[in-house]
Amino acid sequence: MATFGFAEQGPVEREGPGAWWERPLPPLLGRWLTAYTVLWLLLLVLAVAVPVASTWIKGMQPSLEGWEPLGLSVNARQAPHPVTLVWGDEARAAGIRPGDMVVAIEGWQVRRGASVETRNRLEKPEGTEIELTVRGASGAERKHRLLRRSANIQALLDRAGSLGTILRAMLLVASLGPSLCMILAAALLFPRRREAMAALLSSLLLLMSASVWNAAVTWEWLRLQAVGSVLSVISWTGFSLALLLFPSGRFEPLRTRWLALLVLLLGAVQLVLELGRSSTTGPLIALCWLASAALVISGLRSRYRRTPAGLERQQLRWTFLGFVAGPAMLIVLFLVTLVEKVFLAHRPVASLAAAILVELLIGIMAALSVAGLIVSTLRFRLYDADLAISRSAAVAMLTLLLAAVFAATAKGAEVLVDSYFGERAGALPAVAAAGLVVMLIHPLNARLQTWAERRFRQRLLSLRRDLPACVDDLRETCTLAELLDEITARAAKGANAGSAAILLGGDVAAVHGTDPDTVATWRSSASLDPAAGCELIFDDRVFPLRVPLRVRHSEDGALGWLLVGLRPDGTLPDADEREALSDAADAIARAIRIVERREQWGRANRAAIAAITARLDALEARVGTASRPRRRQTATKALPAGG
Repeated sequence: MATFGFAEQGPVEREGPGAWWERPLPPLLGRWLTAYTVLWLLLLVLAVAVPVASTWIKGMQPSLEGWEPLGLSVNARQAPHPVTLVWGDEARAAGIRPGDMVVAIEGWQVRRGASVETRNRLEKPEGTEIELTVRGASGAERKHRLLRRSANIQALLDRAGSLGTILRAMLLVASLGPSLCMILAAALLFPRRREAMAALLSSLLLLMSASVWNAAVTWEWLRLQAVGSVLSVISWTGFSLALLLFPSGRFEPLRTRWLALLVLLLGAVQLVLELGRSSTTGPLIALCWLASAALVISGLRSRYRRTPAGLERQQLRWTFLGFVAGPAMLIVLFLVTLVEKVFLAHRPVASLAAAILVELLIGIMAALSVAGLIVSTLRFRLYDADLAISRSAAVAMLTLLLAAVFAATAKGAEVLVDSYFGERAGALPAVAAAGLVVMLIHPLNARLQTWAERRFRQRLLSLRRDLPACVDDLRETCTLAELLDEITARAAKGANAGSAAILLGGDVAAVHGTDPDTVATWRSSASLDPAAGCELIFDDRVFPLRVPLRVRHSEDGALGWLLVGLRPDGTLPDADEREALSDAADAIARAIRIVERREQWGRANRAAIAAITARLDALEARVGTASRPRRRQTATKALPAGG
């Protein structure tokens, strides 16, 4: 099965056995472990204090770059920009009223659709004065100088009422949520510091990341911007190296060590750029981040292809999923930003909500990247990676398609409606686009879920589609033992289970991944209810999933039971796997009944043939033909003449 575009490959020979990159990093012991623990505790204090201080210093303000900090909003889709709402005390005192036209910003004539140029002129530090040229209802133009103040944003939140309370809560989550996730992840990894070097490094680096995430204002207030920059680069570079070592603690395959050297080189370049940060270094720093991420993805992909099926392969799947799912949120960020610029620019509360949502999505992006590593390191539900990948892919595609339909429809409807209604169109284009999106949600979601399941959950698809078809074919050609062996093997593989068995009439009929004695011992203490449906017994560590094999719409009881064990990581089969096995139970029961009857008929026919042959032999003996060479082999041959 191919996943993420990776080809299935078996283990390969290691390059240079015994080389330093082939050996896992040694565990920390003695004084080194004590020093690590002290450093970890110091970083824990820093990771808690710095984000809280940043939230307090910023005063719970979102990063807005539009008109809201001036205390007014405009409709940027028209030129000059009509003022739609005024709530700031300073703007009110200046005499700006809804309906006035903003003609220029700092002497620059505003234009329709020039949102980037407008935001560049409005993006100023707190307390900066911005000159606006405003044309009143009389046609006279006047100049006003307004201060960019965060208090205007708080006034807007107060004006929003209960929605403002919700937005404040979202902003609090966006400010502290990512750091708290990193601290929690570091705490979960800390107990494994003696076992896995990757967990040891990741735990330390996560605390370092938490101390610099969204915390630039604190380091600036402490006049330690350089310290914050250094910690940021070290945490990212170290985290990238930890992923290249994951999960075995080795730089394997051989090319991984060269990737690690490139990551270190990019980290050094990024550190130089951070310490000499200017208006031109921002894109270069972002390029270094993206290049490091690409190297890590390349290393994980290479290791995944060379890892045989098993727990380590599943760990790599989760790590890769988390590392890719985080940056994939950039697509959602782009869509939210696009909608805010095109449709919400003149609606201050909606624009503020979009800005807060962007910060919240950035936090979710960081949390997703950390979650994949935590799941893989703790080996918790490793075999649910296919489910997570499938649903994530379906949701991502659905979001992209619906956003594209909404944007295209709204823009097309706006052009069409404006030609007939002009400014009276109002929100009609957006309403039309939203209606079309609502109509498309269900059919698109169904199709995308089917596509994602076929692409990423091939084992589940084999249970739902291939297992019933297989037993329908085998029931006509194979023996009962061969049929049951095939069923148990396919059920165990499709459910990612370590073992499976079939009971018929209370007896062990087939086993896979275990032995009949173990199943018999389990059967002697287990309680099976023939009237029950598919059961999942959480405290059963041998066969928690029990599927009764009965023919649907038949008054007969269950022919037996299909028993499925735990996954190799000790977790239970998921709901989709249970549903697939339960649906296949009817086909399995029918196949078993048909093969049993076919074998019964075969035994009866063989007995009848044997009886007929014996009677013929006796008849031949009575007529004196016993000395004739026997040429009859089956009961279908006719008696000799005169018999």
